[in-house]
Amino acid sequence: MVGYLAHPGQMNFGMILLASIVGCLVGASFNYAVALWLGRPFLERWGRYFFVRPELLHKTDAFFTRHGAISIFTGRLIPGIRHLISLPAGLTRMNPGAFAFYTYLPRCRPAAQSSIQGRVKTA
Repeated sequence: MVGYLAHPGQMNFGMILLASIVGCLVGASFNYAVALWLGRPFLERWGRYFFVRPELLHKTDAFFTRHGAISIFTGRLIPGIRHLISLPAGLTRMNPGAFAFYTYLPRCRPAAQSSIQGRVKTA
C-alpha cells in the first residue's frame, strides 16, 4: 500500500523503506531485551507460573546453543512462533548483531520488498 503511495510522490520511498526495516528490528528486539534484562533468574524463580520447568530451560539452552541462528531464521517464518523466538535468544545472550541479521532476513526484507513491489506495479 505505501509503495503505491510513494510512486506519485505522496510519500518518500526512502523513508518508507527505512521505517519498515527499523520498525521490524525494534519490534523484534523488544522481546530480546526483556529476556536479556529479566533473564534466567526470573524464570528460575517465577517460571513455574508460566509452565516453564528447570528441565525445559536446560533443554532450550542446549538446543539454542547448537542451533541458535537457524532457529531465529526459521522461527520468524512460523506464525505464532515469530513473536516468541526472541525470548530464547535473549535468555541465551545471543550476539545482538547475529540476532538482528537473522531477524532481518526473514521478516524485514519481505516488508521492504512489498513496498518496492507496490511502487513498481504503479509505474
